[in-house]
Amino acid sequence: MISSFHLYGTPVDGNFRGSQGVSALVSPSFPLPVMQFPVHTKYALGLQVGRSLRLICLYLPPSLADDEVSAALDVLPLTQDTVICGDLNARLGAVAGDSRDCPS
Repeated sequence: MISSFHLYGTPVDGNFRGSQGVSALVSPSFPLPVMQFPVHTKYALGLQVGRSLRLICLYLPPSLADDEVSAALDVLPLTQDTVICGDLNARLGAVAGDSRDCPS
């Protein structure tokens, strides 16, 4: 069990068993203030860290259609102080300029 952490997360309508959604754990001893800010896609969690750093935790399910991926990426509030992290192990093909084929 993880204790002594602040949990930030996005609610997922209709899912009650730990599926989908995005969350982040932050130690209470972390030296900078952390505040959640709205990101207008259900696939991301936005955290303001300190005065200027914006951390966006992103999960794009591999089953998403290309237009849904583009729509989710288009609404991310990007600045020079934005870091995007998350579950990025899925190959996004043409969306990310990835032309490598996975062996079967």
